[in-house]
Amino acid sequence: MDTLRSSFIRRAIPVWAICLSLSAIAFSADNKPNLSGSWELNVPKSDLGGTPITNAARMTLSDDGKTMTRDYERKSANDTQKRHEIYEKR
Repeated sequence: MDTLRSSFIRRAIPVWAICLSLSAIAFSADNKPNLSGSWELNVPKSDLGGTPITNAARMTLSDDGKTMTRDYERKSANDTQKRHEIYEKR
């Protein structure tokens, strides 16, 4: 019984070492997500929690690696709000 257990442990240790090494490599990689794209608010399916009703909203993100740009447009019955923001990455 002890030889079976020690044999299993001798085989399991290298497998665990490889798994830990691969996970450390995966987590240490400097892969930052690129969230570039456009999104539109689906008003009929959205619960805005009692805030004023919006007729439409759209957000566009662009990411060039050094800066991220956010364009936001919100339309309501009375007005349209637009914002353009630029964020520098560190």
